[in-house]
Amino acid sequence: MPAPRKYPLESRERAVRMYRTAEPKPVIRNVIALIPAHNEADAIADSIQGLYGQTVPPQRVVVVADNCTDATVAIADSLGAEVFETRGNRHKKAGGLNQVLAGLLPDLHDDDVVLVTDADSALDPGFVACGVEHLAKGYGGVGGTFRGGPGGGFVGHLQRNEYARYSRDVKRLGGKCLVLTGTAAMFRVQVLRQISQARLKGCLPAGDGLGGIYDTSVLTEDNELTFAVLHLGYQVLSPEDCTLTTEVMLTWKALWDQRLRWKRGAGRTASSTA
Repeated sequence: MPAPRKYPLESRERAVRMYRTAEPKPVIRNVIALIPAHNEADAIADSIQGLYGQTVPPQRVVVVADNCTDATVAIADSLGAEVFETRGNRHKKAGGLNQVLAGLLPDLHDDDVVLVTDADSALDPGFVACGVEHLAKGYGGVGGTFRGGPGGGFVGHLQRNEYARYSRDVKRLGGKCLVLTGTAAMFRVQVLRQISQARLKGCLPAGDGLGGIYDTSVLTEDNELTFAVLHLGYQVLSPEDCTLTTEVMLTWKALWDQRLRWKRGAGRTASSTA
């Protein structure tokens, strides 16, 4: 019997690309926006209004109120948003999102889209339309580039410069990015379901052990979720027109704490997926 032929790696990669190109593209249906919030009374209105002001507004806006003790819930309710209050959550943003997604995903269609945006971020009007357009091309996730909001004196000025450089670099690379940042990202429901199943099967880190979309054991859950999408064979993108404004840290200490968490989270996530 003749030995099986071995195809060069580039030929196999070309075959995979041709196969994926031949796959039918998804037809995006509904967009469900989730805003995780812990005591965000000062910012939640701008975040909600940014979603209502989209050229293609989401069909549902859900504020995920996590252990809030301020007026976050009342403000969200007064603006007509749905409010989901977490129960017994000890895992901050990731845990709250896992709770609300566990209830939402069973009733959604594979071609629906989940948009997650931080409560201290406000999307520009074309964000959702641009994200839907690229998800319909087959991308597993679409994120945004962001400007820094006002305030913070010199430390705020440095962050605004930093974010401007990041946006410029991503634009120069045609939207290629390492991470779909937590400021705002959109995912097809089919991809989120595949991530849940992969966690239960041991193909991805188990996270909460219940098939939760977000890994509650890491410091930077958005970083890990991006790696999970890529691991499943999808591509991610931060298109030029997916833009928003996000708050800056107002003090040196707050900035130090934020960046230390980011660096530690990125390092631990990389080592766990290596």
